[in-house]
Amino acid sequence: MNKDQLISAIGDIDESYIAEAHKNIHIKKHTLRPFDIAAAAMLCIAAPLPFGVAAGSETAYQALYTIAPPVAQTFKPVQRSCTDQGIRIEVISADISDGKASFCLSVQDMEADRIDETIDLYDSYFIHMPFDSVGHCSFSEFDPETKTAYFVVHIERMDGKAIKSGKTTFSVSQLLTHKKKTERYIDEIGLGDLPEISDTFHPDNINGWSDMESDEAHSTNCIKPSDTPLFYAADGAAVTGYGLVDGKLHIQMKYENRHETDNHGFISLMDSNGEQTYCRGVHFGEYEEYIFDVSPEELPQYRLFGEFVTAPPCINGNWSVTFKFED
Repeated sequence: MNKDQLISAIGDIDESYIAEAHKNIHIKKHTLRPFDIAAAAMLCIAAPLPFGVAAGSETAYQALYTIAPPVAQTFKPVQRSCTDQGIRIEVISADISDGKASFCLSVQDMEADRIDETIDLYDSYFIHMPFDSVGHCSFSEFDPETKTAYFVVHIERMDGKAIKSGKTTFSVSQLLTHKKKTERYIDEIGLGDLPEISDTFHPDNINGWSDMESDEAHSTNCIKPSDTPLFYAADGAAVTGYGLVDGKLHIQMKYENRHETDNHGFISLMDSNGEQTYCRGVHFGEYEEYIFDVSPEELPQYRLFGEFVTAPPCINGNWSVTFKFED
């Protein structure tokens, strides 16, 4: 949220809530940024304002939550269910036990068959509580007859104190479903007749690596991707290059639209006894380059084995529920 959006949002907050915020804000000097201080000051001196938070303005709520979470949660209206894109999310139960909180959610498709047992929330969920907390959401089960998936969320306070009764807001923006796992030998690549690749480059946008140091990852020669896929190892998992680079086997994969599908995979070398030799690799954009530390002379005794998880684009929406925990 930029400064203009914050100022506009603050203009939607009722004066009585500002007074309440003024009484309840506790500023920690070591965590507050200068902009936070300015925003808090604006709240304390604001003139009479409309009732944005109570009226359900999400922008006003987010602005107030940034500055004073306890106050924002106090005035967030209880709404145990929410429907968007024809999909309904509802809080089934909420409990506190031994100072820790947990609740159960249902996710039901009211219009079609977009939900199945592979559903996850794609790390798009947020838990808003009136204190610093950590939470974990896990899939529980799926009922195909009612097209309903169930999730369980566990929450703890970061300061180790017991959670007391109060309101919690849980929001979700993406649902990923109908994931497909593919396991297969990649015999399209003949390990006894591999081309020598000289057309290589150093990617500028390396965003990860495995089994190597940062300096090595950024200096690794990678294959320049082909303009079109050489072939598909699985839906959404394209092979865009392979061969020997500096005497080592490189296989390059493009996981298409991975930010909307979470398409990903892994490749290993499998011997006749089913033993696997794993690779190192670098990740850049939608690409992954798998590198095997096996001499070219030894490669013909192996077969390439791939494991891939792909999915259609996620379902985008705006689901938010607010409910009370009771001691």
